[in-house]
Amino acid sequence: MAYRSLRARDGFLSPGARAKEFFPSERISDAAYLSLENHAVFAVSDRLSRHEPLCYALMKTSAVRKRIDDRSVLLRIVSKKDMSFLREDGTLAPCSISERREIAHAILRMRKAAGYLDNEGALHLNLKAGRIGPHYDVNLLLGEGKKGKDALLSTPKSVVNSLGQGSFRGRADFQILATRWDVSEEENGNPLNRQFYLLENGKIVFCSANVDDSVKKAECVHRNNLTEITYETASLKIKRTIFIVPQIAGGPDAVEAQTIDIKSLDGLNHDLTIVYTGVFGLANPLGQRDDIIYQNVICETRLLLDKRDTPVAVSPAYRLPKYNETAKFASLRVDGSFFDGYSSDLSSFIGRGSIYAPEGIESFANVPSLHGASFFALRKKFLLTPKEPVHASSFVGVVYKKGDDAIEKTLSEKLDALFSSLPDERSLSKESGHVRGLFNKYRKGFRFFSSDADFERYANRNLPFQVYYQSFVSRSFAQTQKGYREIGFREIQDLYASIPYFVREGKAKLVRSLLSDWIENVHEFGYANHNFFYEGKEPGLCSDDALWLIHAISLYVRMTGDEGILSQRFRMAGKRKSRPLLETIYAILRYSASISVGVHGLPLLDTADWNDCLRVDLAPLSGPEKERAYKTEISKRGLRLGASVPFQRPESVMNAFLLSIALRESEPFFPPSRRAEIEGMSARLSGKIRSCAYRNGFYARILLPNEGTTGRDYIGSRGDGMSSSSEIDGTYYLNSFSWSLLSEIADEGQIKEMLPTVDRYLKTSEGYVLCSPSDLSKAGTKGSATDNYYEGDRENGGVFKHAAMMLVVALLKRSKGIRDAELKKTMLDDAFFMFGKALPYNVLKDPFVSKGNPRFCTQYVNPITKEHIGPMLSGTATWVALALYEMMGVSIEGDTLTVSPVMPLEMSLLGVEFMHKGIGFSVTAHKAKGRYFDGENAKTTLNGVPVQGPIDISPGNLDILIEG
Repeated sequence: MAYRSLRARDGFLSPGARAKEFFPSERISDAAYLSLENHAVFAVSDRLSRHEPLCYALMKTSAVRKRIDDRSVLLRIVSKKDMSFLREDGTLAPCSISERREIAHAILRMRKAAGYLDNEGALHLNLKAGRIGPHYDVNLLLGEGKKGKDALLSTPKSVVNSLGQGSFRGRADFQILATRWDVSEEENGNPLNRQFYLLENGKIVFCSANVDDSVKKAECVHRNNLTEITYETASLKIKRTIFIVPQIAGGPDAVEAQTIDIKSLDGLNHDLTIVYTGVFGLANPLGQRDDIIYQNVICETRLLLDKRDTPVAVSPAYRLPKYNETAKFASLRVDGSFFDGYSSDLSSFIGRGSIYAPEGIESFANVPSLHGASFFALRKKFLLTPKEPVHASSFVGVVYKKGDDAIEKTLSEKLDALFSSLPDERSLSKESGHVRGLFNKYRKGFRFFSSDADFERYANRNLPFQVYYQSFVSRSFAQTQKGYREIGFREIQDLYASIPYFVREGKAKLVRSLLSDWIENVHEFGYANHNFFYEGKEPGLCSDDALWLIHAISLYVRMTGDEGILSQRFRMAGKRKSRPLLETIYAILRYSASISVGVHGLPLLDTADWNDCLRVDLAPLSGPEKERAYKTEISKRGLRLGASVPFQRPESVMNAFLLSIALRESEPFFPPSRRAEIEGMSARLSGKIRSCAYRNGFYARILLPNEGTTGRDYIGSRGDGMSSSSEIDGTYYLNSFSWSLLSEIADEGQIKEMLPTVDRYLKTSEGYVLCSPSDLSKAGTKGSATDNYYEGDRENGGVFKHAAMMLVVALLKRSKGIRDAELKKTMLDDAFFMFGKALPYNVLKDPFVSKGNPRFCTQYVNPITKEHIGPMLSGTATWVALALYEMMGVSIEGDTLTVSPVMPLEMSLLGVEFMHKGIGFSVTAHKAKGRYFDGENAKTTLNGVPVQGPIDISPGNLDILIEG
């Protein structure tokens, strides 16, 4: 027998469409198949305008279950008092009072799942209402790194969901609480991490990961750098607070703490036992795919005992010296008294039960384990009275001591410093307030105010925190980043938005230290390591990498006036020698403009530029390979270093735009003797871009060395032969348009010609997609976005919000010089349309469809399903912040300030307060709703006095009002 294949994207009839066949006169709100065999459906009809998973919630109720059989049925909801079941044969049965009550309760409970944002931007979640999506209920925690050069990589970080689950990392990718490696994106860490149980009379009366019927209320509040979870049962109130402890002098290198406050609600005494669990990260986690036995037998339990032989912490220990350069630890303390029971046997602990009801929760061996010491369960008995709550706390952390055989001595000393500084649970609770204060200093670099309260709260709270988090962690760690991705070189973009905050916090030295990590990953020849932690890798893999660095350096110098950094010597990647930063910048420019170029004189694409999946070169050369080939060729020809010998390889037009910006921004750094050379590079490049890359009314994305199979030497404009849509004669890439504006290469006429194409082929209801439908296999590619992803996912036509926000910044920036009023309005319409789509709190409008995080930007949106998909960390937040800066339009050069604000139609007021070099600024822009700011006819007052043109800031504090 031949079987017919039916795939998800083959046009499978949706339950809603099937329900419409049975109930054509009803408005179908939600539907679900009851049977795959006969396609019977259960459907709901109500008056809601947004989608909600009503069927999923209601099919759990007895009121609905008893009405369902093998025939289709619809629940018609007119009001709380008017509900009825309509069968496919037309019979109508009104709901009883008890049915209406149960249905209404189930719907109300489901609708509470989205939670709400309070006045500080904290997300409040009702845990009894269920979860919405893998990223929705997640918080990010950041600790303090070292004060010196290692700040970027030494900063500890955590991911915490609404039940306190997730993982914890120390420096770089070092896992303290283990990631869980599986395909469930909801679970970043092992589900036992940070969890605890309460036992009474040998029975579990509470499990922190389970909000079953015994839990009457349960709420999670995610704040910046802090998560609070509160539960109430019939007899107990429990509050958890999870945070990363600020650095303690002489203490561990990273510590995450959880305070657990337990109160009696029923007026009775309770003899309780608390059991706290977690799973340490493995010493060699990448090896677990090959030999999990090896991972277990190399590890034994280490107990840390005080002078009275009382255990104070557990820690895995290893035979191999390199693994013993680190020591992870865990501890449990109840009102100053440490745990009295221990187990590392996960199989015995779970038994035939589950994490919610482990069978062996009382069967503790209480002896160190010879192997398999990654799991830990710590136990402590205590008495809870009505008069006095009990305060418990858990600790997990790590100690580093490179090359020291006496790691146990170091661990002992640092644990003693930790517990001496925090001798009881009340002292630890105070630290949670200090944690919030750490970020408050940072975010006060700017204070935005607006006529839109939601926007103002986001701009002052959650946006700066995500930028702050990404400044250290980059994008190597978030809810669904379970593996060991390192820091990407181009992720120095995250500093673009963060440098102004750090400088205004008085941390210019920190910025200089952070920059050094990227600077020292540039090789002598001018290419960069694509990824790095303590050692760089993949040199020259992506040809745009080093170009992103120059903008960060330029921004730092402009913000601080610290030109001394240009003469500071930094180590070169892969070598023991150093050179001045200015020479590093020159090497990058020379490599990108003269050496790593193709036949059109533009920078090579190599493996890829910013869009990793845009792979056209089937055999790209690494940086060292290209260096060797180039040096061999110029030696043959008798040419000097820096002379162009074009490679017969694809060129990236986006890289050319990036290079144009880098040349312009770095030109002032150089002495006159070399400045002329940089100016020449810049002029030649601009001319080549305009003459070679503008094809058929649009800037191409890639230039090819020959006409290839399609008879074209370009990809990314009309007639390129790469379109996978019969309705579009060519492919179009968002970055080609955005960066032609950001580089100021595109003139007003070209913008006017390109923008309708962008809106026609790249604009969707969810935002601007990265590219129009394409099939790069026609160019012979392998491993590109169109090979890996279905249409609408990631780089294959997804609304990649990182790139979309680059578009927003480009439109806002260039709109300020546009003369054509209609074009200017279209540019602003498009910019603010996309800006609104990227604001994370807007997912609250349709949470069950969007599923993004209401506080933090996720990576992209699938425009077909409308789901916001992770990871949570991407350049989106950075470029949202850059767009916000562009909206204010405040620019300071020397002693002169200019302001050119723009704001959305619906906003009437936008302002910012900040300090710059000891001077206080308050800038407020005001306009009427329903129109854009008219900069040409705006009226400006300085400290109440009308002014025109640039403003001299030397007199001191300034209060500026602009009315347009």
